[in-house]
Amino acid sequence: MNPDHNFWHYDPKIYGCDDDIFKIVTGYCKAINGEIRIKATLAEGSARVWTTTQVMMGSTTFKMTIPTAPASGHTRVLGFYSGAKGNRDAAYFYISGNSLYSRTYSSDSAVSESNTIEWNSSWTNKPIKFEIKWYINKVEFWIDGVKKSRHVSRFPKQILSPMYFFSNQTDTMKLSLIEVEAARQIYFAKPNFYSSSSSTSSSTSSSTSSSTSSTSSSTSSSTSSSTSSTSSSTSSSTSSSTSSTSSSTSSSTSSSTTSSTSSSTSSSTSSSTSSSTSSSTSSSTSSSTSSSTSSSTSSSTSSSTSSSTSSSTSSSTSSSTSSSTSSTSSSTSSTSSSTSIIG
Repeated sequence: MNPDHNFWHYDPKIYGCDDDIFKIVTGYCKAINGEIRIKATLAEGSARVWTTTQVMMGSTTFKMTIPTAPASGHTRVLGFYSGAKGNRDAAYFYISGNSLYSRTYSSDSAVSESNTIEWNSSWTNKPIKFEIKWYINKVEFWIDGVKKSRHVSRFPKQILSPMYFFSNQTDTMKLSLIEVEAARQIYFAKPNFYSSSSSTSSSTSSSTSSSTSSTSSSTSSSTSSSTSSTSSSTSSSTSSSTSSTSSSTSSSTSSSTTSSTSSSTSSSTSSSTSSSTSSSTSSSTSSSTSSSTSSSTSSSTSSSTSSSTSSSTSSSTSSSTSSSTSSTSSSTSSTSSSTSIIG
């Protein structure tokens, strides 16, 4: 199985100068018009920029614009170099004064392997591909598609290394592409570099979901309270109204029933009692006894019947009205419950 299958393509037109990837120690480093611009400042005297992304072996291409040909006092570096290790496990292009060099270091010596590369005027102030091909037993340096040197005695071991950019000049170097192919390993200090949009989407979704939940809960609560309040009010109002109707109905029914029942019962009882008494009493006293018995019985029967009928009718009417009221009240309560669940 071939482990050299890691690739990375960094396009400043898309990502700009990502602060999570490019760490500026000194100088100026910003993305403008799809290029990362690196230059020294007068205050600090140099630009020193490292990447947090680290690479082990493979082929790495830097598409870089060098603004001027190498000249006296110029120092520029482009390649793999760790500030903590210094001159150990490094491989880079190096401009010093009037010359351009390819330089490598192994892990066990501060002595470099170095080759001078003649500067081509066509490389000045143009985006040119500077490529470092780092193998397990050698390093090759290519410029604009042409191999310029090959180092086999000094080269980095199998270790992750950051990329490094340096300039002591106030003119601007421009980086427009970094491309890594077939690396043994790539380490990204920024988690999920290629999935940032996915995580933003998740976060937005989560936030929207929370907000919706909260609104829904609040609306439900408000509707429920409002419905409960309406229910109580309706129940109370209905109860009062029904109560009042019940009293009024009971009273009215009692009166009219009592009157009519009393009259009817009185007549009937009077006749019946009169007849009976008349038969059993003598003729001389028949009239008076009949009258008095009739009168008395009629009176008492009327009272008792009236009373009894009144009570029973009143109770019955009241009961009926009460049941109706209860039924109405229950029906109202049921409506209230149903409304609360819907809300």
